[in-house]
Amino acid sequence: MYILISGLAVFLGLHVFASFRSRADGNISQKFGVKYKAIFALFSVIGLGMIIYGYGLARIDENWNTPLWIAPEWTRHIIIAVMPFSFILLVAAEAPAGYIKKYSKHPMLNGVKLWASVHLIYNGDWPSVLLFAGFLIMASISRTMAKLRGDEGMRRAQVSVKGDVIAVGVGLLLYMATVFILHDMLIGRPVLI
Repeated sequence: MYILISGLAVFLGLHVFASFRSRADGNISQKFGVKYKAIFALFSVIGLGMIIYGYGLARIDENWNTPLWIAPEWTRHIIIAVMPFSFILLVAAEAPAGYIKKYSKHPMLNGVKLWASVHLIYNGDWPSVLLFAGFLIMASISRTMAKLRGDEGMRRAQVSVKGDVIAVGVGLLLYMATVFILHDMLIGRPVLI
């Protein structure tokens, strides 16, 4: 469990720090350039690796696997219904500018908030609560800080339907791959039972 907590502290702390520092000092990635981006990426990868490894260990540790709540089985269907939108938003963040990217303002943060929220409803064990609540809090803080600094995303950008087609197409493909293959392979829990 301590590896998971340490990984969350590194990864989420780094992202929250960046959202606060961007508010105070302007865009810090532009201020410090490639060196900042490389260090940020390195520590993000280390933190993410610790989260993945620590989550796997914590889920099999009987000391920490006691559920805080047991959700009704039907709540699993909420995840299945909402996750396509989360994947579409995550892809839209990196796709060319489309209407989804423009009007969701910060699609990556919104996609993470959706993912974390629906998984938090269903998963009541300590490792899952720490993981999903941590990401939900980080994305909420980052979105709030973006709003405070007046960052409205792509509100004035020229957009094309091409970006939306890519976001929806790739997002749905990733969703299907996750449902049928990746979730069971990576997490050890099949989506469809």
